[in-house]
Amino acid sequence: MKSYESVKPLPSDLPLEQLVQDFLTQIPTLEISEISKQAPRADFTIKLNDGTNDWIVLVEVKNTGHPSRLTNTIEQLAQVSHAPNKYGLLVVPWMSEKLEAQCRAKGIGCIDFEGNGMVRFGHAFARSTGKPPPKQETKGLKSLFGTKATRVLRLMLHEPKRYWRTQALVDAAQISLGYVHKITNALNERGWLEKTKQGIRLSHPQDLIEAWAAVYTPAPPTTFYSLKHGKMLSETLFDNDGAHWLYAGLSAADWLAPLVRQNTLQLVADETGLQKLKELLGLKPALTGFNVAITLDSQRDSLRDKFHAAPGIWTTSLLQTYLDLSSGNDRAREAAHLLYQQRIKPILEAE
Repeated sequence: MKSYESVKPLPSDLPLEQLVQDFLTQIPTLEISEISKQAPRADFTIKLNDGTNDWIVLVEVKNTGHPSRLTNTIEQLAQVSHAPNKYGLLVVPWMSEKLEAQCRAKGIGCIDFEGNGMVRFGHAFARSTGKPPPKQETKGLKSLFGTKATRVLRLMLHEPKRYWRTQALVDAAQISLGYVHKITNALNERGWLEKTKQGIRLSHPQDLIEAWAAVYTPAPPTTFYSLKHGKMLSETLFDNDGAHWLYAGLSAADWLAPLVRQNTLQLVADETGLQKLKELLGLKPALTGFNVAITLDSQRDSLRDKFHAAPGIWTTSLLQTYLDLSSGNDRAREAAHLLYQQRIKPILEAE
């Protein structure tokens, strides 16, 4: 089987038929003979030869790349792919890792408007990833994950099975009714919200978390050096009430889902907590050679959403820790995956 993992990205302003054709023809074994829009079960079809056999590729174009809103389409294309020498191909604005995995599991291909894609049939295989989401989609997601909006999201993700009344969200998040409606409408448009007589709740919390992690950028920490190390640091910080500072990042992961040890103590604190930590640990500013990194949370969102990991130990919430780790290096992302599998996923899937 021919495999081309690094096909070049494609410009996003191409007509869709041309975009798909250009992606496929980067596989040297493929020869396209016809592209037709006269297809009753697809937006257009492509007849081609993979170097050995003739194939018909049925292409379905959708205006969303959210996996939760594509379930039926993916199932229909999967049925196509079960037929001899036929292959289903989904075209979307942007292909996330989750959507790619979902398509691969169902035996269909996926290409997005940005030039990312994955196809696998007969003697052909091509995959190209790494192009970011369209600016419009990224902008929309960033506004959904703004500081005020995330107060609502944190509440709903903390209790993913709970049906909420709008006023209860207003009271708990301490934001206006109009703003809560704006957030819930945005969630509903993306297929992440379920509305019933009992109230509203998240229908696909996993997709919401994935989308949040994709655009999340943590605030840069301030770095310090302390003469205290290892056990001495732990003993100094023990019996914290979580009112003004918390363990964060990999330091939080050490308590929540241990995977790797690291030499830098990572914390999040408000102004009061920062001053107290400077005194407790004898912190001196350091740009290099630091062993303590503290992120200032002036809005106290992380502190309101804290997690009691052990007696005398408070960390950032499971969600916040996951977001922070997901934006880090390879080691941090491994820790994020472990945290999700061990602590977050069971909560989301619990009946």
